[in-house]
Amino acid sequence: PNHNHQLATASTMRMLKAKKIRLKARAARENLVDDTVRTPEFGSEDEAYEFYSMYAGKIGFNVRRASMTMNAENVITRRMFVCSKEGFREKKRGAKRVKKPRPETRTGCPACMVIRLTSNGKYHVTEFVTFHNHQLGATV
Repeated sequence: PNHNHQLATASTMRMLKAKKIRLKARAARENLVDDTVRTPEFGSEDEAYEFYSMYAGKIGFNVRRASMTMNAENVITRRMFVCSKEGFREKKRGAKRVKKPRPETRTGCPACMVIRLTSNGKYHVTEFVTFHNHQLGATV
């Protein structure tokens, strides 16, 4: 059949699907932001990570560092800390060896904390999502 437009390649379709998933996740997170959390101030990105890790231990989940943005001087200006069950495992492409499948550990959990560097050189929490879509573990 004749098409009056260019057909999308498989890689373009994967990219568009991934972008759509990211946009949906961002929209879902915006609805789950907990505005009751007081905005702490941190002197460094590591300090913020320690804070969120301690909070996570008390609640019963693990944390990992996710996306970040850096400025021209290689200073982190934005960092996202997420529940370890955030996102989904990538599908292996071109795997030649068949391995025993491991259990799925990611559930797409929206829980996160986002910090941004302010003009005074401190990091402030700009987003704090407390909702988890999975069972929480034992607290520390």
